[in-house]
Amino acid sequence: FIRYKADISRSFNYFKIGVKPEGEHNRWKNTASDTLSPNSFAFSSWEFYVASPDTATNNYFASYKLRDDFAPFTDKLKQITSAKDINLGYNIRSIPNHSLQSKVTYRELNITDSAGGELKPEENLTGRIQHRGRWLKSLFSSSTFWEIGSGLEPKKEFTYIEVPPGQGVYTWSDYNSNNVKELNEFEEANFQDEAKYIRVYRPSGEYIKTRHNEFNQTLNIYPDKVLKKDSGFVNLVRKLSNQTSYNMRRKTQNTGLWNNANPFNHSFRDTNIISKSTNIRNKLTFNRTNPVYQIHYIYLQSKNKSSMVNGMESHEARKHSLQIHWNISNNLSLINKTSQGRKIQKSEYFKNTDYTIKNYQNNITMRYNPGSSIRWELDYVFQDKNNLSGKEKTTKHNVGTSLRWSKLKSFNLQLGADFIYFKYPFSENTPIAYEMLEGLKPGKNATWNITFQKDIYKNLQLNFRYNGRISENSKAIHTGQFELRANF
Repeated sequence: FIRYKADISRSFNYFKIGVKPEGEHNRWKNTASDTLSPNSFAFSSWEFYVASPDTATNNYFASYKLRDDFAPFTDKLKQITSAKDINLGYNIRSIPNHSLQSKVTYRELNITDSAGGELKPEENLTGRIQHRGRWLKSLFSSSTFWEIGSGLEPKKEFTYIEVPPGQGVYTWSDYNSNNVKELNEFEEANFQDEAKYIRVYRPSGEYIKTRHNEFNQTLNIYPDKVLKKDSGFVNLVRKLSNQTSYNMRRKTQNTGLWNNANPFNHSFRDTNIISKSTNIRNKLTFNRTNPVYQIHYIYLQSKNKSSMVNGMESHEARKHSLQIHWNISNNLSLINKTSQGRKIQKSEYFKNTDYTIKNYQNNITMRYNPGSSIRWELDYVFQDKNNLSGKEKTTKHNVGTSLRWSKLKSFNLQLGADFIYFKYPFSENTPIAYEMLEGLKPGKNATWNITFQKDIYKNLQLNFRYNGRISENSKAIHTGQFELRANF
């Protein structure tokens, strides 16, 4: 067994150069057969680099690395791979209100097969860029993260495993009444007592080479940072603010460099996609700092597509919402939320789970705060859903109330009750019905809940949760949970 590692360098005024040799030679011999055991291995590498001084405000580096790996074959260690890496990176901190760092790695990997022949070399490019900045006295602020790379991805195959009630995520409904748990009969549970199953991914034995791309971008605009109080149009603009965020993650089998690196490629129709998700959120606010009233317009969009062994699955959701928050007095508030959106689900294999649901909802809430420790709410929700892929429609009326009573470092008590009415004259035993009825039944429904948290000692907390619900022609379902939590 031999292992070595060193870093030899020399510094100059504006840079330093160096070399890093590293290696390990590990031989485990089977005395009975006079051969090497499978856990024997060896590698050796040399890295030549140039970098900025350690005391520099801005840092940069560049390196070239050679590495050879060896594996046991009978009584000898034979070379199996030879890799060449080129690394470039920098970190800029000298620009006021900005930070920028990046790293790029190019690797060429030569693989030798067991017969001693050379396989086709593999080329991989990975990189990362991060930036944070503020402009024009913080009128604009943003953050950017961009990463590309490659690797191996297993083809996903999954099954559902039953767990104790309340400890799972999914619920099973026997839609075809054959008493067989089929993959298209599981939905995300709307209630804790129904959450009896978890989804477990298992290896399918098939791996595919993929290239991944991740991009995150936020942009905030605050005109009040630069505009002074005035009358007329200027004062109107000063009261506006906007927050935008964009997130994209993609894994694909495409070989084109630009198609893989382009973070704004929105196409979901590409047949080479293994998985892809995009999320967009924009929030436009009027009177952000006003204690009396605020108005928010929020746009949300999310798309997800993933490749399974039994085909592609995709989910899409879009929603426009307008929220008005009015503080009528110091202890009385009125909140109104109106939204319109669309939810789409498609599956290549399970066609009975496909739907396109158009949704309209209005939620009005009266909030009363007689003191800092007590809050009472009364709300009414109207909702209309229409499945554009079929004939299903539903109308929902929900009247609810809640009370929260808390005392700092002592206890927290929450009580809630809702009466819910669904008008739904269609079949109940379908995936679409479960989605539209939110796990309840047509007609009259009621739900109620109690949550109590109590600090017993400095690091001990007692938690009690109770939930109940009842539907027409059904028995009430009660679920309770006690928990004693110790914080160390």
